[in-house]
Amino acid sequence: MPSQKMSLKDLKEPKRLYPNTTLVEDGKAASVIVRPGDVRYAPLAEQVQARLLDLSGAKVPVVTDEEVDVPKKNLILLGNVNTNRVIFRLYGYNYTAADDLYPGRGGYLVQTIHDPWGNGQNAVGLFGSDFDGVRTAVERFIGGLKGGATVSVGRLFDVKFGPEALRIPKLLDEPDLATEMEGAEEALRRGEHTGLWGRIGENGLLYGLTGREVYAELYKRLVFRMYEHAMSKPDNYGGIWGFDGDFALHKVMPGWDLVEESPLLYDADRLRITRILFEFITACVPHVGDMDVDRVRHNHTTFAALALHYCGVYFHKYYNAKEADDWLALSDRCFKYQAKAFKPSEDCSGYQWLTHYHLTKYSLSTGDLTYFDNGNARRDADYSLMTTDNLGYALPYGDNASPFGWWSELPFLRAVVCMTGDGRYQWMLDKKTAVEPRWAAYEYHRRAAPVEPKDLSGTQVFPVDPLYYASNEGEKHLPLKKTFDKVVFRDGYDPEEQYLFLDGLSNGGHKHYDGNSISRITENGRIWLADCDYIQSLPKFHNGVLIFRDGQSALIPPFTELERVADFDGSGFSETTLWSYSGVDWHRNILWNRGRYFLVVDKMEAVEPGDYTFRCIWQTLGDVKAREGGWPWRRTGSSSSSRGCLARRSS
Repeated sequence: MPSQKMSLKDLKEPKRLYPNTTLVEDGKAASVIVRPGDVRYAPLAEQVQARLLDLSGAKVPVVTDEEVDVPKKNLILLGNVNTNRVIFRLYGYNYTAADDLYPGRGGYLVQTIHDPWGNGQNAVGLFGSDFDGVRTAVERFIGGLKGGATVSVGRLFDVKFGPEALRIPKLLDEPDLATEMEGAEEALRRGEHTGLWGRIGENGLLYGLTGREVYAELYKRLVFRMYEHAMSKPDNYGGIWGFDGDFALHKVMPGWDLVEESPLLYDADRLRITRILFEFITACVPHVGDMDVDRVRHNHTTFAALALHYCGVYFHKYYNAKEADDWLALSDRCFKYQAKAFKPSEDCSGYQWLTHYHLTKYSLSTGDLTYFDNGNARRDADYSLMTTDNLGYALPYGDNASPFGWWSELPFLRAVVCMTGDGRYQWMLDKKTAVEPRWAAYEYHRRAAPVEPKDLSGTQVFPVDPLYYASNEGEKHLPLKKTFDKVVFRDGYDPEEQYLFLDGLSNGGHKHYDGNSISRITENGRIWLADCDYIQSLPKFHNGVLIFRDGQSALIPPFTELERVADFDGSGFSETTLWSYSGVDWHRNILWNRGRYFLVVDKMEAVEPGDYTFRCIWQTLGDVKAREGGWPWRRTGSSSSSRGCLARRSS
């Protein structure tokens, strides 16, 4: 790192490269072997040590991962993100994806990592998803070494994928440059979301996963084309860099840190791309928003803040840039405040989990584990379990067009499993991925023993986060202790069993006006009540009650009061109230006869004189058919609204 601060506006040459990793120099150890604390790995580390001794006469020291901070020598690393603390920190910045998914059981990865600490020291990774994989990586590495007083290696990327890794999209693809660039032109013509930056970031990370030089070439060409397009001042919605271009920057920057060492890139290419990235980053800075205002944040802010963290780290350690200090400070202010909360500004399942995962990535990359140490990460993971129905779908409260959710909760749950080893979250991950097998690299995959989360069955209440409450001026509406975020009734986790979800909020980012409405009922292996749309956010599109006073509606209150709740072995109950809603106090009572039915009783008390009309809404999904050997569900009224209710006839 340069000794004096510089401005990136004055950048005249790219960062220094260290293409060779010296393990022994002139008969003296120039590296350290770092093994996991698990004693099983000791013989593997000793194998590497013995081979280097035979080749050079130098005894390279072996230490455990707990003994290394910022290294003063090159490192030889054994294990993966779940077994070696040093690898854990490198994983956070996308230098390697080695975990329980990648390279997969029985697979291996021998990989050089270029100057990840910004001090001229490299690492050689001998990685595997299991012990056998690491052993194979060790054997392949030492088998390729050449003897002499000095032992060094150039760029290494030797990988064999196990079956789990092949779940990762595009891992075995052989992209055609001409075809990819044609696709990029079409993306620019139609104004693709994030411009070309999403493609750029993906190619950078694929280079890190595969070692294929074609991805480095694609990264370079796409950056040059995106810049040319931006400088033509296109009439793009969202600006010249592409609509929400900053959403991809948290992948673009780590991708560049990988691609930059490609032998295909000349110094002139590297300098030009670095300057382009500086311009793009500078344009993204305002997207973080005003950090002088203490409030919980939404995903648009945290996308930009996470990106600025990666950008700041890169330009601080490699260039000691003045701008990097400002970027890091903005990112820190955003996430350090958000870590105190267990809810972001979002009240929308898709966007909410994006925000949580951004905070999680920041926490695990920086090593600032406040979010985990104060219990908020576990609270949010429990919230994910509560707001997942018995079919495995995350409830689409807020802006979400699908009744099946986005699956944006998966990366967050994986990271929490990695940090806690809690089998309850693994159990839910297994349930979800059995329904929707989505997999991606760099998501902290760790396999824990699954345990059914029975503690979250019955009648459960999730409270409103105090910082969310304050950020939404809750004190103007209800005392915090009287509010609630969600109420869930769950008989168990089998799709045949009962689940009901009641919302308590009509505020937050990407909100819907759905307080006191029932977003979901599942039983008998299907969805009965659904609540899902992106645009249709008004109360008339939710499973609640429309209230008209003298023919006019009114804005729904932002918080719902939880007046009473009870949980018994065979039943449950809640009474929730919206006060002074269009001149009426609306009390919604849900009585649960566990395993049999839900009885919903809405009580309206006029608090202002007027002529009132009430309309109860039930949004069903699909066709209701009789089940063989038993009574069907029956619905009174139309599928969109009725004055009746849903009930199941008992025999």
